[in-house]
Amino acid sequence: MIYMVWRRGGIGVCKNCSSSAVVPFSGKRTKLVQENSLQPTHSITDVKQVNCPDCMELIRFDARKCKHCGSMVGQ
Repeated sequence: MIYMVWRRGGIGVCKNCSSSAVVPFSGKRTKLVQENSLQPTHSITDVKQVNCPDCMELIRFDARKCKHCGSMVGQ
């Protein structure tokens, strides 16, 4: 039932198959999406990170165990 209501929502018609349910992606990104995708992800606290000695992935400087490979990190 929800699908029937959604389908009648005036989304548009597909140019390729004339379906009223699905409109293909136009390939254009909005400015907001492009800006957000280029932003680096920072943690809220910006905690110092170091590389795990076994797998070389970034982990917190005070970690006792690597979250990526599970090896114990010596202090």
